[in-house]
Amino acid sequence: MTKEQLTHYIQLSFIEESNKQKLVAALGEGVSLSDVQRIFEDFLIEKINMQGYNYEKAIGDFDALATELDTEIKSQEILLDKALDEKLVQVNKNDYDARNAVWDEYYAELGKLNTGYEKRLKSIVTKIIAKA
Repeated sequence: MTKEQLTHYIQLSFIEESNKQKLVAALGEGVSLSDVQRIFEDFLIEKINMQGYNYEKAIGDFDALATELDTEIKSQEILLDKALDEKLVQVNKNDYDARNAVWDEYYAELGKLNTGYEKRLKSIVTKIIAKA
């Protein structure tokens, strides 16, 4: 590899800008190509390891927050089911219009709950991605 090629790869890399400048400066000061390349590879490995750690942390954060949200939604679904049962008991079994109205209300509330769940899940994902 030539000095120019290594400089090009350093500039294209995702390592910290300050490390890029140090490596390019070292090449300009006459530090051997192999020494600069070794340090460059060390910086790359460090950055890859950090990104892997951040990825694992983000996945863990998502799992924890999604589980918490799922638990909350399940408890709200249980409350909706209980309210449905209570309303159906109060309606005459032969009054299909009234029973359908109760079911329609239930499905509308369930729809709102699901829409809220989706919005909150998207918000969680957005926050985690921004943080990572």
